[in-house]
Amino acid sequence: MDLWTTDTTPAGVLVAMHLGHMVAWGLPRDRNLRFVRLACVDASGHRLLPGDRAGVDSNVAVTGLLDERPAAAGGAPTSWPVQIIVDGQVVATPALTLGQPFRWPLHLGPGPHAVRLRLWQGAIRMLSNPFLLQVRG
Repeated sequence: MDLWTTDTTPAGVLVAMHLGHMVAWGLPRDRNLRFVRLACVDASGHRLLPGDRAGVDSNVAVTGLLDERPAAAGGAPTSWPVQIIVDGQVVATPALTLGQPFRWPLHLGPGPHAVRLRLWQGAIRMLSNPFLLQVRG
């Protein structure tokens, strides 16, 4: 699991988990993929973590950085297809390159939306908690 918090005390970690600031991974022993950062940013610069709920502008972008610890061994994949899911529908499947920041723009209509990421390839599984967005009309 990747968990985002600035407070690493047990209480701080529990608060971050309660807020859903995480992605869940299922990985074989020889892989250790992680999102160094993952956010949803609207046009006004409002930055959300997975699990956050907020009102946003209609133009948002999913941003982040996928990496592996330790670095990928020779011959191991360095690019992974990640599905961007809006309201239960896959809207894009960009290939994210390890160690390279990404930004995927989305235009959402007015109303509530749930945006999440999913990586499902072979024995590797990842699902982010959703960004819960209310687009201002």
